[in-house]
Amino acid sequence: MDKEQEDCPLPVCISDAVISPCLFGLFRPCILVNRAVREEPKLYQYVLKHELTHYRRKDHIWTFLRIIICAAYWWHPFVWLGASCAGEDAELACDAEVIRGLSPEGRKAYGYSLLQLLQHAQNGGSRMCVATSMSGSRKSLRKRVEEIADGTITKKRVLFPVCVLLTVIMLCGCSMPSEKNWIKAENQGELLSAAAGQKAEYEYVFQDDIRSRLFYYEVYESGELKERRILSFGNIEERKGTFGLTLQQLSGEDLQGEGYYAILDPGGMIKLPLPQISFPLHSGFLLGEGKKREIQSGDDLILMADYLSEGEALSSYTCESLEGLAEEERGEALKENDAAILIHMAVSDRTEAELAEIYERTEYTEMQAGQDTAADAEKFVNAWADAFAGRNGEAIWKMTSAEARMQMENELLIQDEDSYFGWSSPWPMSPDNNYRTLGVDGQKAEILYYAWASDPHMWVWRETLELTRQGETYQVTGEELKMLNRISSGEEFYMAYPKGEITGTPMDYQANGFGEALNQHAVEHRGEAGAYDKLFDAGQAACFLLNIADSDGGTLTDESEGAAISVENRGDTAAVQITFPLDESTVEVVMIQPYGQDGIWIPQTEGFIRKAI
Repeated sequence: MDKEQEDCPLPVCISDAVISPCLFGLFRPCILVNRAVREEPKLYQYVLKHELTHYRRKDHIWTFLRIIICAAYWWHPFVWLGASCAGEDAELACDAEVIRGLSPEGRKAYGYSLLQLLQHAQNGGSRMCVATSMSGSRKSLRKRVEEIADGTITKKRVLFPVCVLLTVIMLCGCSMPSEKNWIKAENQGELLSAAAGQKAEYEYVFQDDIRSRLFYYEVYESGELKERRILSFGNIEERKGTFGLTLQQLSGEDLQGEGYYAILDPGGMIKLPLPQISFPLHSGFLLGEGKKREIQSGDDLILMADYLSEGEALSSYTCESLEGLAEEERGEALKENDAAILIHMAVSDRTEAELAEIYERTEYTEMQAGQDTAADAEKFVNAWADAFAGRNGEAIWKMTSAEARMQMENELLIQDEDSYFGWSSPWPMSPDNNYRTLGVDGQKAEILYYAWASDPHMWVWRETLELTRQGETYQVTGEELKMLNRISSGEEFYMAYPKGEITGTPMDYQANGFGEALNQHAVEHRGEAGAYDKLFDAGQAACFLLNIADSDGGTLTDESEGAAISVENRGDTAAVQITFPLDESTVEVVMIQPYGQDGIWIPQTEGFIRKAI
């Protein structure tokens, strides 16, 4: 077991019996590598990225399913062909995700890592192996390296084998029936006889094409709509289940506004106060009582229609018949009753925010306005940042709209509700001081994350969130993550280090504890090729530790990005000026040597207070 790789979410097992790196296991997957791969740091990191991509894509599960199909249809050559092509496509898809965003040099380095594995490749590989192997046949590896070099990885060739596999399954009678959306109402006792505590129960099944629902009620008096109010809305979490509707706290047959309806939703009880009408309840209907009602996105269902009258008139309008009428027509139909109460549930493929906006009314808007406080927004943003830094993908998924999820998918942060969130390293791993919130209000928030790797080295990411109020909380409707890993302008510098402040922030290598470990590594490896030697020069250390793009201790290395560096020695400190050609701006950073004259330089803010060592 490799215990040094603390930033890898899966266990890594080292064994000389492993021919090629792979992801192994169905319920408790782990990454298997041989000792030769572990001793090559660059190759090892690419192997982990590749196998973690398999894990996020759930390829270990698909590999297991392919084996079951091959075992069941061992006699069919097209099944074996499909399994072979699907396995190669999985490797191409992983290659595509790993090299996405890499420079040509990065793609070349990754391709070289595949070539290093070529010596272990087996011709064709085994299709009955329950592991996702990074290697493969020499022919397939050659094809992958060529596509990586050209940046033209494609998944088109999987179409044929997948179609073949589906055809075989359908011919063998293994097709899965498609479920529909439906709801069914059952009257549990004398609900509509004004007896307190009686209940109607609604059983439902919602497929993925219905994403949110909203409860509201309408009150008609002598055919005129007097009141319409939203009760509750939200994204659909449970795809099947039940909810109830009851009458509570009634006094005999006299309503008199003393009672209320209660919708017992999985999210809790929703109270609907009865209107101030002192007529006895005469008749009522449930939605298609005792029958399954098929529904689809966009339906506005009347779950219950209660009619109140001072006379003997009884309404004959069912919930279904009222649904088919426009508001004016519905009012005309209900004129025969002194009062009618209609309880609705709307379902939609829209987000809960979009659905609520369609049905929103003044009463609801005013109610929410009083709850919209800065404290609520800050609490939500802190919860978001905690979930982000803690890799809580399930929480992030629930806090975002579909549009924001798409943006996060493009950033390779998340794929679905159950997928692994983020990547292995760098990441905001420290339990304390791993983020700072900036400028939080009810519509927008800025968060600085401090990501680090085991070097140790710190990076700054800046996330912008667009917020929308949702009931008593918020939802992220837009998200953008800017990784300030190669700062090439004064604007980016101040995005990463607001007001130029270093001292006391998580980027303070003396305060965060990383400086001492970094100094020890640098002293031990001084004179060796690598980044550590830069830390003994004030200018180069400033650029390296503050992630300045393409600079080399005073030499302008790239006219488009590279920064010009000048250093002024001030005894036990040094002032480093960094000039960015992109926006012709100059920033100044103070460098100190807290670990002695033979130690490394670390950045501080002008006017810092030296801490005791």
